[in-house]
Amino acid sequence: MKVALCVRPDRPDAVRAARDAAARMRKAGHEVVDVNLDTPSAGAGAKGATIACILGGDGTMLRAARAMSPLGIPL
Repeated sequence: MKVALCVRPDRPDAVRAARDAAARMRKAGHEVVDVNLDTPSAGAGAKGATIACILGGDGTMLRAARAMSPLGIPL
C-alpha cells in the first residue's frame, strides 16, 4: 500500500510521530511518501496513494483534505 504522510513541520511532536509511523509502515512493507502541504501542488506527491495519514492539528487536516480530495485519497 502507498501511504501519503502529511505532517505539520513546525510541531516537533507531530514530526516525531510521523518519523515513527513512517518507519513502522515501511517495516510492514508499505511505501510512504512525504507530502508538503505548504506547496500549491501538494497533492502531486500523493498521486497513486491508497490512503493519507495526517499528523498535526485541525488546519493540517483541512489542508490535507483539500489536497487529497481531487485525487480521491481517503484520510
